[in-house]
Amino acid sequence: RLSWMWNVFQVSYEDIREQCGMDAASTLRIYEMGVKLSLVGVFNSAFLAPVYSLAGNTVAASGESDPVKGVSLSNLEQGDHAAIATTVAAYIFFAAFMHWVDKDFEWFTAHRHAFLAKKTVPNYSI
Repeated sequence: RLSWMWNVFQVSYEDIREQCGMDAASTLRIYEMGVKLSLVGVFNSAFLAPVYSLAGNTVAASGESDPVKGVSLSNLEQGDHAAIATTVAAYIFFAAFMHWVDKDFEWFTAHRHAFLAKKTVPNYSI
């Protein structure tokens, strides 16, 4: 009954641009980039939680029973070298973001030129 949903993800951006316009295609590209960045964040969390848990002991020493604090940055002491992992995670996120912005800008430039080069009334009216 829900098999139609997979077909939605198979529609090309060229078809969306032709049927719905550049605004719709660009908006969907931005949404897609947001999903990709969220997945990078999940990866970073999966990589940071064990680092914080294994390298830190602040929560255990304080006697708190909150398990979330045990896998967060607050579990590390000030000046702990394991905090470098946070910097690495930030660079991974930033590099992924810049990569996808660059790819989307290339896509947008190519498709904008193709869209505006068409001899259609909206492209030549005020």
